[in-house]
Amino acid sequence: MKGVASDENGIRAVRVNGIDAELTVVSSTAPSPKSPNMAPLPAFSGTGSESDGSGTDVTWEVSVPAQDGESTELVVETEDDQGNLDSEAETAQIIQKKVPTSFVVDEVHRRLIGQANNKSLLTYGLDDESYSSVELAEPKFCSGLGYRPDQEKAVCATLVEDWFRLTQIDLESGEDQVLLTEQLALDPEEWSFANVLKLEVSEDGASAYILTKFFSSVDYALNKPVIFRYDFSAGELVTLVDGKVNNGDKVTTDTFTLADEGIVVFNDEFGSVDAAYLIDYAGESLTPVSLLPDLILANLDVNADGSLLFTAGFDGIAKTDVAEQSSEVISLESEQSFFQVDQIRSVRLDEANNRLLIGDDGFDYVLAIDTETGERSEFAGNGVGTGKRMLALRSLALDEVNAKAYILDDGGNASSYLIEVDLTTGNRSILADFGDVCHQIAQEVVLHPEANQAYAVFDGVVYSVSLADGSFAVLTGDECGAAGFAFTGGDLDIDNGRLLLTDTALNGVAAVDLATGTYSVLIESDEELDVPVDLVVDTATNSAYIVSQAIDGLHQYDLETGELVALLDACLESSVNDILDPNIGSVQNVTMDPGGQYLWISGDRVGKYNLQSPTCQTEIGRTHSVLDVKVTSKGQLLGTVFNQMIQLDFETGEAVVISK
Repeated sequence: MKGVASDENGIRAVRVNGIDAELTVVSSTAPSPKSPNMAPLPAFSGTGSESDGSGTDVTWEVSVPAQDGESTELVVETEDDQGNLDSEAETAQIIQKKVPTSFVVDEVHRRLIGQANNKSLLTYGLDDESYSSVELAEPKFCSGLGYRPDQEKAVCATLVEDWFRLTQIDLESGEDQVLLTEQLALDPEEWSFANVLKLEVSEDGASAYILTKFFSSVDYALNKPVIFRYDFSAGELVTLVDGKVNNGDKVTTDTFTLADEGIVVFNDEFGSVDAAYLIDYAGESLTPVSLLPDLILANLDVNADGSLLFTAGFDGIAKTDVAEQSSEVISLESEQSFFQVDQIRSVRLDEANNRLLIGDDGFDYVLAIDTETGERSEFAGNGVGTGKRMLALRSLALDEVNAKAYILDDGGNASSYLIEVDLTTGNRSILADFGDVCHQIAQEVVLHPEANQAYAVFDGVVYSVSLADGSFAVLTGDECGAAGFAFTGGDLDIDNGRLLLTDTALNGVAAVDLATGTYSVLIESDEELDVPVDLVVDTATNSAYIVSQAIDGLHQYDLETGELVALLDACLESSVNDILDPNIGSVQNVTMDPGGQYLWISGDRVGKYNLQSPTCQTEIGRTHSVLDVKVTSKGQLLGTVFNQMIQLDFETGEAVVISK
């Protein structure tokens, strides 16, 4: 946990649950966000007078033990120089539950069994709030996960290179038993690799069916599904479907589910033929089951007697009466603004509770869909703060005065949003819903506090957004990209009343007058600004710093003279500073700290460029891309990654969650 404590008379000590925090005195009076791990706390004040060893403001850091699955109450205590205590300066609660977006349902014991990482298996009660986890004796992520009710063990399929392995895992001890190890012996001239897509165990527990996909070395169109059947008694693996059934009909499915009569599949990727088919258990034939709604389907499940087929897609959820050959869309994605889908991982029916459970990797939660009403709710999830879950947080802007952040969320397969985040609680609210017209890509949000406006930059259009009510209007461009722009970033040139934009269509920088929306080109240079991705304006030097995805991709542009100067000559000599080398990684955004000393660059890694030296440094230790970063007046580095807003430690690569 990390945070900031403020008192005009000084802070001697901060304790969390009785554990002393490490303090560092800082010199600033501006408000700032706090971000302890998984539980942002609001600002708090101590009492007393200042003496040696204390300070008006201190940053604090402490480690507090928290058990997986348990709720932990956090109590922050402050002490002044005279020993006066505020025993409950702040309180918060964290819930340490992992979210299994890949899972199966155990109807016998009424539980969901799944994985969130390669270290453990998780169980959630379907009828209560029970939760447990078991550490795996051998870490592995099960590409195919099933359950044997007769053995009360999970079944796990992995495929590494071309070695297929099937194990069963004891849910009490985490110990696994190897059932089968077999080399598929893929011909590299024919097949690049193969993946396990899904595993299901038959109702009687006698067999496991494993769907794999072989990827062609020659042509994507030659990719094929291969369905294996493993006999638990005989210990044998046989091929049931090898790209086609025995009568020669081609199979192209990416998913399946088991029914009494056979294996139900889509016979195309994403169910694009809008029909379900049945493969008999001998693998002889492929028979149409029912036409399905056009919902860009991703996965399916059937009820116990096989009479109802439930399909989940990126455009909605449907229920099909197999006997009547009739389908009903029970939940449309276009009608959702809170509980949405992005990357559907698992779909399982909880028939006893009349709900379809959907594991979504994008939003990192398990969604529940009422099979009668279509009403959506969250079955399992974790995070910080309340409100709509975030997805692709492309850009971040700070309003420190009001302790708020504004995040432009690309939304993935759904709408794009401008989301307001309360930095004291992590709570989120939707300020503007831009819809998904023509699937514009979110790029940048720029605040104009004096005008109570924000500017939301997409690749083909820029919106002016009222911070008061979220209403928005087009400032420049076209919602469907007809104007031919390819905006990637921007910043305010406040002195000249305009918004500056990087544009890869012209490989340069454009300006848009804030009052009239008039568009003009400032600079265009294929050689010097190859794929510009962002810029930041420095009013002190009347210049803009432009970052591009090319070697020597950082330039200073004089807004008065138009002179463009490359800055990176001294920064590419060491592998530590290769953040801007396009052969190593990619960059996303650039910002300047409030003191004007550093430029901060986000991307595959975070880097900073010292404008006074000039030298540069790259963050060490981070393994995930950072989409955007901003620096507070107290030097805190805030950033966005997929799903969450974080505070980063540049020196260690560590991060704590502010909102998720």
